[in-house]
Amino acid sequence: GGTLNNKPGVGIYVDADPGVAARAMDISSPTTGWVGRVYGAASGPPETLDGWQELGTIDATKRTTRVQLDTAGKRFRYYLVWITKLPPEREKVEISEIVLFR
Repeated sequence: GGTLNNKPGVGIYVDADPGVAARAMDISSPTTGWVGRVYGAASGPPETLDGWQELGTIDATKRTTRVQLDTAGKRFRYYLVWITKLPPEREKVEISEIVLFR
């Protein structure tokens, strides 16, 4: 609980084909209290985290968490929600919905 088995993180990405310069992301999750980051990529999706650009941070999530994204007007096709820390005494995070806003 609370760890990712010595991995730096785990994630899920959204394909926003053909691409969007999103300013915010809402993440709906029945699991609260996890921590992470949001990354973007114009093409790919990249196979390693080095190929992604960090756009925002996720601190202590609620059932719906709004994350402000710093895309500087650049369009990204892929948006990655990267979970870096599980809530205390939890072994997983569930995500119900990811919504991007322009």
